[in-house]
Amino acid sequence: FIPQQSKDGTFYLSAADLSISHIQDLLNQQIIYSLTIAILFLLFIYPIYRVSINSMRNTANDLENEVQKRTLDLKLSEERHKLAMKAANQGWYDLNLNTGKFSVSEGYQQLFGYEPSEFPTTSHEWQKRIHPDDQEAVLKANQLHLETHEPFEMDYRWKTKDDQWIWIHSVGEIVEWDANDRPLRMMGIHTDITERKRNELVLQALAETGTDSDETIFETIVHQLAQSHDMRYVLIASIDQTNPSQANIIAMWSNGELVETSSYSLAGTPCSNVLNSVGDVDFYPNYIQQQFPDDHMLVTMGAESYIGVALLDHNGKPIGLLSMIDDKPMPDHYSSLSLLKSLAVRAGIELERKIANEKLELSSRVFTDTHEGITITDAAGTLIDVNPAFCTITGYDREEVIGKNTSILNSGKHSSHFFENIKKTLSEQGHWQGEIWNRKKNGELFAEILTISSLKNAKGKTLNFIGLFTDITESKQQQQKLELMAHYDTLTQLPNRSLFADRFAQAVAHSRRSESMLAICFLDLDDFKPVNDNYGHDVGDMLLIEVAKRIKATIREEDTVSRQGGDEFA
Repeated sequence: FIPQQSKDGTFYLSAADLSISHIQDLLNQQIIYSLTIAILFLLFIYPIYRVSINSMRNTANDLENEVQKRTLDLKLSEERHKLAMKAANQGWYDLNLNTGKFSVSEGYQQLFGYEPSEFPTTSHEWQKRIHPDDQEAVLKANQLHLETHEPFEMDYRWKTKDDQWIWIHSVGEIVEWDANDRPLRMMGIHTDITERKRNELVLQALAETGTDSDETIFETIVHQLAQSHDMRYVLIASIDQTNPSQANIIAMWSNGELVETSSYSLAGTPCSNVLNSVGDVDFYPNYIQQQFPDDHMLVTMGAESYIGVALLDHNGKPIGLLSMIDDKPMPDHYSSLSLLKSLAVRAGIELERKIANEKLELSSRVFTDTHEGITITDAAGTLIDVNPAFCTITGYDREEVIGKNTSILNSGKHSSHFFENIKKTLSEQGHWQGEIWNRKKNGELFAEILTISSLKNAKGKTLNFIGLFTDITESKQQQQKLELMAHYDTLTQLPNRSLFADRFAQAVAHSRRSESMLAICFLDLDDFKPVNDNYGHDVGDMLLIEVAKRIKATIREEDTVSRQGGDEFA
């Protein structure tokens, strides 16, 4: 058979009677033809084929890489989404409105203390755990959402697995309807807003106290903190003003009620550490008794954990503390930090005001209740205020002296030089103290110990003078009596032996200076003893008094007569 080609280009075989050599030639030509075709294919077609194959492989690789990249991006996005929801205490739900069953996001159950297998999976079970006071409002809002298709959003309380009430911010929206426009599916997000809600309730309670007394504000703080954080003990204490190693409890919530205030030593207590950690929160999540074995109050409380923050005045100085103590561990304190610090600022302001008010009250009581007279004048000496003791001592009513100069009390016993010296001392030293005689409203003179202090502004200019005085008239009179007893004979009122000796020495010195004569005479009464024996000592005393008068009447004013003792005179 010999391959033949027709006019239309097709090949066919025809039988022929050919020689072996001729057949061999034909075969060689066919081989050459095939090789030529193969070579042409390798030269032209195969490269194109290889390029196409490589291109397809590259495209497949690119597609595979893109799929892997997008899969990884999606996985990262999902992880970020999970982390974001966890950080925000959030979880999503997908509710089938026909069956009442819903599915939730991963980690959603842990928000409420459940394991995934324990979590309620129907809307009916969910509704049973809504707070009784919130159930009606939640159901009404949900029904309104189903009817109006308006987004659902509200806050309500929900009971966790361990029967604790937490606040949930719930938002939801219908995402699927049937052919008759009936809602089939609802999706939404639940956010645990317990901490925010607690803070709001505490701050709202504080706002409602308004301008109530300091005690009411402190009591509100400890009460609200104890309730909102489920704490056994919450207290506010101030540092004792006279004994800084001691704290005075201002308000304390203990086991569900306010208790009587008391004081305690700061040594060896966590409160001492709080006061030394100015501006920071001191936190002990557990084993507080073991860390402070000398704090017997912690033992009495059965304390396990502690958190506290210092209360500061406007200069940043610690003046007290706010602390929460519980009989169970506190695993997480970060959620309480912002509220604690905010309340510490408020409590610090109120405590500083309380301390200032107490000082003012003490000053006021000193001003009104002290037995010493107090005057407040301006720089010119005009009376601005006086206390009740001033009125008692001087006899003036307050209204009579306000606006008057202190000169209305001038006794006239002191020279102008005396008052100039007082002004000079006040100007140089800022205070003066000494004895002065003044005049009462009725004209009676009285002696006083007076202390004057000047009050100056920041530039050193005198604004006021504060006078504090004590009536020493009786003391002066008593002093005069003592001096009289020391130098005069109590019976005859004549100078005694001591005063006579002093005057005699002065007279001798004067006589020598003036070269003049000096005379001295000693005398006694004869038979004085029989008078006492026969008529008694009273008659004897009368006789001595009469003799003293007669002798004194016979001498000059500058002369001295003295009773030396008994019936002896000089």
